[in-house]
Amino acid sequence: MSEKKPRLLLIDGSSYIYRAFFAIRHLSNSKGFPTNAIYGFTNMLLKVLREEEPEYLAIAFDAPGPTFRHEVFGDYKAHRPSMPENLRPQIPRIKEIVAALRIPVLEKEGFEADDLIGTLVKKMEVAEKIVLHINYASNSAEPDAASKKLLDSIAYRIMAYPDTKVEVRGFTDDRNTEAYNLDLSQKRAEGVMAYLKTKGVQDNQMTAKGFGEDPKYFVADNKTAAGRRENRRVEIESVK
Repeated sequence: MSEKKPRLLLIDGSSYIYRAFFAIRHLSNSKGFPTNAIYGFTNMLLKVLREEEPEYLAIAFDAPGPTFRHEVFGDYKAHRPSMPENLRPQIPRIKEIVAALRIPVLEKEGFEADDLIGTLVKKMEVAEKIVLHINYASNSAEPDAASKKLLDSIAYRIMAYPDTKVEVRGFTDDRNTEAYNLDLSQKRAEGVMAYLKTKGVQDNQMTAKGFGEDPKYFVADNKTAAGRRENRRVEIESVK
């Protein structure tokens, strides 16, 4: 009998919040602060943890503001009612509960929760090799908080499917010496590998490479490229 593979459960947290809010009405604490969504969300989350017992878990939330769909279709969700005022203050408290349970959160400006879930599932479902492109806006060799969220998701995928390999490609685009760029790019790749290792990824599942100047961003005297460099971090370059 084949060994059961561990599961990664991805939850649409924004959907949970609305379902909880409308399922339980007129609930508040002694100071009048609304708690119906907080209470309902927490019960739903604990229930799924208890019943499903997933080995790995992440919760995705809609990011505030417009999404890429609004750019394509200006009237996207134009007729949907705005968020109820007594729901809005509960959302930060709900995220505090998720953080207290040490559950990773997926949230990206311009995208909804289901976009993130669908993308992650599609990228992870058949991957045998994941290639990461590493570069940072600062001179740091360590991944930042946003990069770590992506690395956490990748680590969950690798733990669920141990045959998956990761190739970490480190880059820089500093105008220093070639030796400096190569050294820093290698350290960035090694820093990502070290972080993945703290999440349970084994040495034999990872390879690191340092490439010096980043061909994706390094364009001399190009203001557009310089602007893009301000947002660079760990990216999934390809899934094979």
